[in-house]
Amino acid sequence: MKYIFMVVLMVLLPAMRAAEPVRILDVIGNEPLLRRAVMTLALKEDGGAYRIKNTEFPPAAKALKDGQTEFVICSSDDLPRLRKEVLSLVAEPYAIEALGIAVNSSNEVKDMPLAELRKIFGGTTISWRDYNGTGFMIHKIAPGKHAVGKQVFYHKLLQGKEAAKDVALSENAAEPLVMATGNRNALACGVWNLRPMLDARFLSVDGIEPTLENVKSGKYPLAVTYYICSTHPIPEKLLQALRDDKNLESLSLIPAK
Repeated sequence: MKYIFMVVLMVLLPAMRAAEPVRILDVIGNEPLLRRAVMTLALKEDGGAYRIKNTEFPPAAKALKDGQTEFVICSSDDLPRLRKEVLSLVAEPYAIEALGIAVNSSNEVKDMPLAELRKIFGGTTISWRDYNGTGFMIHKIAPGKHAVGKQVFYHKLLQGKEAAKDVALSENAAEPLVMATGNRNALACGVWNLRPMLDARFLSVDGIEPTLENVKSGKYPLAVTYYICSTHPIPEKLLQALRDDKNLESLSLIPAK
């Protein structure tokens, strides 16, 4: 009887281990492309199960280093720190989030320094006077904390600070650009695969235009790259799911490769 029990246990143990979910820690914060990718994989017969948890950088780095998680999702801003914490790090880029600064097509402004954008969306500057000669108030629209574009807006543009009280926050990535089409005094942060609407156009930032070439090369200052990181090679099926063209386009993200 004892022998039969041991045989059964030896057969079941690998199956039990295979059923354990793959652990992923998301430092970006409820990253929608990741969730779509793992859901797609989970629906396949051999796709496996996944457990995603949002967390801050320090515990995620420690968990990866200690073998308590299989993967960490982070941005290009956090990647250098993660490389220092985890010496055997394997990091694969899969998407780029770029923030366009849009104005109505009737607005004469064509370029905005990043330092000035920080003053505007941080609350110090409220009028167009110093930019296009009018005294109209700037109607500011930006991504909310659950929208695509938030990573660049809050971390790259605002440098971790909160948006000013006069900034209208949108949970739809395309809505700021839509609002700029009908508002001559709008200054909108939005992502839509870098395609402005007919009645709105994107400004250059510090003289650098938000073209696909500039974004992918790293020249455009308002963009971050998403990375999946591990201490082991990243499974190809997971990378393919993260780099799926349809999912990237639907979330207004740009392929990293």
